[in-house]
Amino acid sequence: MSRSSLGYLVDPDTIDKIALGSWQNEETFWKGLVEGKKLHHLGDPDPVRNSLRDRLAIGHTVFAGRPRGLAELTAFIKDETARFLNKETLRRISFDLTNIKTLSGGLGEGLFVIFELKRVVGSDSLFGKTSFYEEGKCLNWKRVELRQHIDAILAASEEIDS
Repeated sequence: MSRSSLGYLVDPDTIDKIALGSWQNEETFWKGLVEGKKLHHLGDPDPVRNSLRDRLAIGHTVFAGRPRGLAELTAFIKDETARFLNKETLRRISFDLTNIKTLSGGLGEGLFVIFELKRVVGSDSLFGKTSFYEEGKCLNWKRVELRQHIDAILAASEEIDS
């Protein structure tokens, strides 16, 4: 168990639901999933944010001991994210797909959300426990259609990168 700089106690081994998505989506990710459904997220507590988001932040524990160098930090965050997503205790992932196709996948442009999406889509276990949202609505589609839609989103983001 770890205490954030703001005093919030969090044990990542007890987290059973998480919100993933682009942090640039204030309405659909932050207000819709994190605040609306009271889901934890992989960000750190931040004193300039609202207290609910801070209480739901688990990045300071999932990524405790992070290295300083950019390359090392990026690899560390990817490794720890993958480890967290594969925990037995994680039962449900809510993933906001809104605007991901407009991100290049570079640093500050969706690097981690695209990594998370590829990780979820690449694992039948993770894919099966994920609900996907777009523009604030749950995509209650057949899994084959969801995979095709997500493949198109990832292809669009790869086109931006090239």
